[in-house]
Amino acid sequence: MLHYSPWKTEQTEFDPQSEVQIEEQLAFSNGYISQYAFFEEPYTGPQHVGTFIEGIHRAGTTTPLEIPNPSIVSLRLDDERLDLNHWHVEKFYRCLHKGDVILERRFTATSPKGYTVEVAAERQLSVKNPHLLETTYTVKFLNYTGLISFMTLLGEGNHAADWYPLRSLINDDIAYSWIQAAEGDLQLCAAQRHTFYKNGSLQSERPIKIDKKHVLGFAYMIDVFPGDTFTMKTTVAIVDSNRYPKNELTRRALEKLQYPSIEKE
Repeated sequence: MLHYSPWKTEQTEFDPQSEVQIEEQLAFSNGYISQYAFFEEPYTGPQHVGTFIEGIHRAGTTTPLEIPNPSIVSLRLDDERLDLNHWHVEKFYRCLHKGDVILERRFTATSPKGYTVEVAAERQLSVKNPHLLETTYTVKFLNYTGLISFMTLLGEGNHAADWYPLRSLINDDIAYSWIQAAEGDLQLCAAQRHTFYKNGSLQSERPIKIDKKHVLGFAYMIDVFPGDTFTMKTTVAIVDSNRYPKNELTRRALEKLQYPSIEKE
């Protein structure tokens, strides 16, 4: 199922029964951020979602404390959400490029209604700036005409027991979530920038802003035709209070994104 070489590990066939084990075996890290090789899009089958920060543990233990997922992408074709647990997967390839700390995934899948998409997804943990996580997610619509909803999200409610929100902000360009661990006084800020492209052209209209208690993000609703491609690119910066003063976390996260501070600490 997995093919190993010194520089990469490849998976050439989708195997739902082994998904949890494969996600663990393809885990990757740049020394600060570590992730399992979970899918960016929602998946209702067994999986091992997990993002961790070096040195952040559950209070009084050496057990890593998982942070809210910073790598969520959601795609809907009309009323069908892309979910490989329910769609027919025709081609599948996943590869961990070890030296570049890149997780690549490509697949072709058909929805229950018969709509087929080709997806190319890539997550990279920056080695030069280990606080950065970059995601590129491209969908090609092979036989679908109609409205799509394409979202990129920061955080989710599964970690409400481990983290609680201190402050969040979203504007047309960026979103950030400043949170504190439920146990102890550790704080963390994750900030995200995004760009959307249709058929290679940058989309200039403003996306829909998603602002909920545990979830921030951006969405596009747009009409597509067979042959169209839609691409989302995000950069997420993560900083924590083990490394920076608490009152500087939002500013530091925005600096990592090369974005000016948007409010006083």
